[in-house]
Amino acid sequence: MDLLVLTLVAYMVISEFSREKTKELRYLSLAFGILWIESLLINILLFFEVFLHYERPEGIQSLFLSISTSFLEACAILFLAHAFLTKIFEKREESLSRTTRRYFFLITVLLGIVSWLWYLDLTAPKGHFYLYQGIIITLTLKLFFLFYAIVEIFRNRKGIKYVSDVIIALFFYAIPFFLQFANLVFFDGGNAKLRVIQHPFPLIGALLLARVVYLKLVDKAQLRDELRASQERYLHEKEVSKMKDEFISTVSHELRTPLTSMQLYTSLLEAEKLGKLSPKQKDALSIVSSENKRLSRLINDILSLSRLESDQERLYLEKVNLFALCNDDLYVHMAKEKKLTFINTIPKDLEVMVDKEKFKQIYINLLSNAVRFTDKGSISISAEKKTMRWHFSITDTGVGITPKKQEKLFEKFYQVDDVLTRDKAKGGTGLGLAIVKKIVDLHKGDISVVSEVGKGTTFHLSFPRRL
Repeated sequence: MDLLVLTLVAYMVISEFSREKTKELRYLSLAFGILWIESLLINILLFFEVFLHYERPEGIQSLFLSISTSFLEACAILFLAHAFLTKIFEKREESLSRTTRRYFFLITVLLGIVSWLWYLDLTAPKGHFYLYQGIIITLTLKLFFLFYAIVEIFRNRKGIKYVSDVIIALFFYAIPFFLQFANLVFFDGGNAKLRVIQHPFPLIGALLLARVVYLKLVDKAQLRDELRASQERYLHEKEVSKMKDEFISTVSHELRTPLTSMQLYTSLLEAEKLGKLSPKQKDALSIVSSENKRLSRLINDILSLSRLESDQERLYLEKVNLFALCNDDLYVHMAKEKKLTFINTIPKDLEVMVDKEKFKQIYINLLSNAVRFTDKGSISISAEKKTMRWHFSITDTGVGITPKKQEKLFEKFYQVDDVLTRDKAKGGTGLGLAIVKKIVDLHKGDISVVSEVGKGTTFHLSFPRRL
């Protein structure tokens, strides 16, 4: 029965190891492979004894057989213990292979001593005294490896699956060795009851270990299926995203042509190049012009975001004077138009390495948001260099943003305030901050927001220092 269970478990583990070569499966394959070989040797010997009346070998042959089975079993227990300790050693960043080699050396040395003791027992006139010592050493070695694994697994049980199952399985596997040890120490190996009691435990231990291994293999199979499904979903989503980008790009470019024509003729009408307009006609034309510009901004933002999301955008880094860039009259005028105080505290000689055009996009989006949500007060910008990074911030004294809305601030088409942001005359597209986040990420930077309702908002940006 032991041989049948070990055959099934060894087949399962080795088959799985052939597909996925992990440390855990390697040690399990070695452990159950060795246990299967040991069980096969013992069963072959029993078969010859029972059915062919073959006499059990004595002397040196018996010594060699005992040492071989003890060596195989000790190695199997070592590999079994380390199979369940792979995750623990990974957490500690210790080398499991080095530890295994040390214990393997210990097994070899101790079993060398046992071989010598048993050889002395064969040649000693009184006998049995050295044999007793050798058996005690081998049993102690096996119990040490099993309880070493049990203690380590229990101490590091957090985050390990099937901890109780593994500990119970190893404990049951250790019981026959413990009973043999007790029988030898207290009864000189002569207690028949202990010999009978220990008989079913190796099979129970093997079955419990088989159950744990089966559960682990089922988990691995489920994870593999989930990973395959995730990969398929990812490829599908990637294909859909590619089609979406192509569609957006095509539609946006197709919309640009008629919009350009509309803007041209709207300009001509507003300039009264095509005839005089009544006040009502001028108001209607102003609305058309405003909507035209809003649609143009939306198309430009969609195209920008589409390029950024497709990973096709590249950075063209150059040395930029940050004070001069941010103090351009075009940007300052945005604040002064609303009678807001514009404060620039950036050092005049501060130079940074950025993609100039993309940083302008960041600045324009943040500044236009600050202007849009600030009715009175000021807008201030600042920057400084640290050892590894440089920082930029823009602060307004506007309406502020609630903590709940801050969580979604960088999502596409998310608008903070329906009334303010969807004002047809000055509303945003809901893509500005999403574009800002993508450009900051492209620079390997970080962006965060600090805001208090009724007091204002500050956007903090941090970039790697390249100068």
